[in-house]
Amino acid sequence: MRAATVISRLRIPTVYRGPAPTLSGAQILLVVALAALVQLPFGLGAAFGEQDAARLANDAYLWVKGDIRNAVLSEYRYYVSPGYIVLLAALIPLAELSGIPLPSILNVLNALAFVAIAVPLVRLFARLAGPDAAILGAIYLLFIPTFWQSGVYGFPHLLALLALVTALWMYDRWLTGEHTLSRRSDLWLIGGLLTLSVLLKGDLYLSAVAFPLLHLLRGSRAGLLSLGALLTLPVLISAMVSGVLLYGQENLAEYMVGWRTQYPAEVSAVLSRSWVVRLLRRLRFALGYLTGPLFVLGVVAALLRGRHRLAFFLALWVPLPLLFWALRAGDSTRHHLPVAVPLALGVGLLLASLPVRNAVRFALLALLLAVNYFIHPPSSSTLWPGGRIFANAGLLRERVQTYHRLSAEFAAAPGAERVILGGGLLPYPEAAVLARADAGVMLDRSRTTLRTRIFRHSEAGIPRTTGFVRTDPAELEAVAESYRAQGFRVYTFEYDCQGNPGVQFDLGRGTMYTAFPDALIELSAAGCAAFPAAPPAR
Repeated sequence: MRAATVISRLRIPTVYRGPAPTLSGAQILLVVALAALVQLPFGLGAAFGEQDAARLANDAYLWVKGDIRNAVLSEYRYYVSPGYIVLLAALIPLAELSGIPLPSILNVLNALAFVAIAVPLVRLFARLAGPDAAILGAIYLLFIPTFWQSGVYGFPHLLALLALVTALWMYDRWLTGEHTLSRRSDLWLIGGLLTLSVLLKGDLYLSAVAFPLLHLLRGSRAGLLSLGALLTLPVLISAMVSGVLLYGQENLAEYMVGWRTQYPAEVSAVLSRSWVVRLLRRLRFALGYLTGPLFVLGVVAALLRGRHRLAFFLALWVPLPLLFWALRAGDSTRHHLPVAVPLALGVGLLLASLPVRNAVRFALLALLLAVNYFIHPPSSSTLWPGGRIFANAGLLRERVQTYHRLSAEFAAAPGAERVILGGGLLPYPEAAVLARADAGVMLDRSRTTLRTRIFRHSEAGIPRTTGFVRTDPAELEAVAESYRAQGFRVYTFEYDCQGNPGVQFDLGRGTMYTAFPDALIELSAAGCAAFPAAPPAR
């Protein structure tokens, strides 16, 4: 029996019998102004906020400067974020002409998206739960670690969420007979926004479960065929775009097999206590310590007040995008960004249901935010950020700017042939080298493997060969010797002279911070020594 039929027979009422309550311009402006206040002062400047941000930029650099679009080098990124790579490829010439570093442009885009998303977000919240819950929920969302962090540095997930939330808001209006242009034109626009969201970040499609849930929420049976087309369009277009960009290489089916092998779903682990403990800890750091319990109470409050459809809508929106990543070893904070939206609305619904004045509700909101903020220590980690978001930004800025400084030193280091050994941070020096490279970058296929990337390029007309080699610490000296024998100068900044990968500091409550050596080290035949600081990269 279909879910819509079950709900109908239970005689569960719709959320609103008449037009949805509207927000005043002043209320929307309040949320927008607060979003700008809590985000704009904390950007990272000219630095990539994490390795995957640099990896996406490197994919675009190789496309623009070498016409290299390689499924092996890019791993999953041309399938998951083809639209973002296209955007980066368009921005690289602009960055070079203007002299503005590419990371600066990307970081500003995300900061502006953080402010802009407040408008469709609070409007959607108001349509679903009323103005009071909308304002309270939207303000709470601004301080959820994964959401706030998404505006600090350039990455496709927040841009994709902006398109998705706007599409949901327009679709809810479409279901209730409200149109911006016309019924057909609005549906095309909604489909375009959803497709844009998936092109920017493929896993945002998991949150498209909210579209059929809106049908149940509104009790609408009309437009189901349009809904099917709406949900199919992004998948087809995204697969087509990826296929065109990677024409002649592995196809989507081969990629999916490889991806499932690399990131298998650990379904059996769900039954273990240790998995549940790890998941809850990870979610507390990503979504805020109190967010989960408050959301559950918000859903219960909606049920008790007879708002059954809204309670079901929120409760069913969360599991799919949450569990898809929670079941995988590759889970991280930003994967739970889409889930923060319904969770925050649930918190707003709870606060709005309290039989007290608005002043008391906002005081309670401030208290909850303070608990979320201070319960975790500051951390520079983007995987385990915790609630101390403003302090975290300073630590993250210091860390990634160090990576950029050392990467710039390597990019400017002498030698016609040089190689840098490392691990997870190699995308940073690769981005620094590719940013300085002239057009005509070539991949040295004879020496490139899954762990090694060797490029032939020129810089200001001077030919160079530069390599980036993933190296286990125990093999550091042996790998260095093999490249020295081939005539390369060998560097590292992830390891010290003995191959130690840095010093780890326990920040408490399961968080770790690794301090890497604060110097570019040359591993020469004469010994290991810090390389003299090079002039700033141009």
